[in-house]
Amino acid sequence: MKPSLISRSFAIIAFLATAPLAPAAIIYSFQTDQSTYNAAPGDMVSVNVYLRESFAAGDSPLLASEGILGAGFIAAEQSVTSNPPQVLASTDITPGTGFDGVSIATASPDASLFESVDFFSPPVKPLSTSNDPYDIFIGRLQFTAGATPGKDGYILTTRSPTSQDFVTGTTGTVLDPLIQPATFQIAVVAPEPAIAWIALLPLLVLSGRTMSRYACEVRPAVAE
Repeated sequence: MKPSLISRSFAIIAFLATAPLAPAAIIYSFQTDQSTYNAAPGDMVSVNVYLRESFAAGDSPLLASEGILGAGFIAAEQSVTSNPPQVLASTDITPGTGFDGVSIATASPDASLFESVDFFSPPVKPLSTSNDPYDIFIGRLQFTAGATPGKDGYILTTRSPTSQDFVTGTTGTVLDPLIQPATFQIAVVAPEPAIAWIALLPLLVLSGRTMSRYACEVRPAVAE
């Protein structure tokens, strides 16, 4: 029988007591699949979140060789509109591929996620290791756009300055202090009423030409 997520969490906490820190030469950062997402009022917007490891020749990257046992982040609002897009419920948060369970998932204004692998499950590794950088998909946030047009910003960070969510699978190296934040925007744009007239313009032009031709062909009756 597999240990529960709670027992798994206690095991990780005990393991972290002597966990080393990652080498500073390698750069870790949060990433999203787009920098700006466009939506109409009420639309659903999916934001995919990744942990990225960037390195140079001669470095020893950890994600491909060790993977990670857990991940966590917060997407904090930096809003400028009165009705910004939000993650309305914890069910709008999807864990990353390879993680067995979600311990924490909270909705906006500061949507957050903490996930981990089960005790006997393998660490989560990058989607591809053919090129630098390496990316691990760590979750998806589904926002619901508000009714107010405008562009709202969000920042992805670790869950706290002292969090230890990102731990490698072999040496137990803590990555959290080295992970750089990422920002993204969601732009809500109201539909343009003029679009309908633009679509009808060819028909109006054709109709005008037809009427003009008809007027030319009609001759006034000559009185006898």
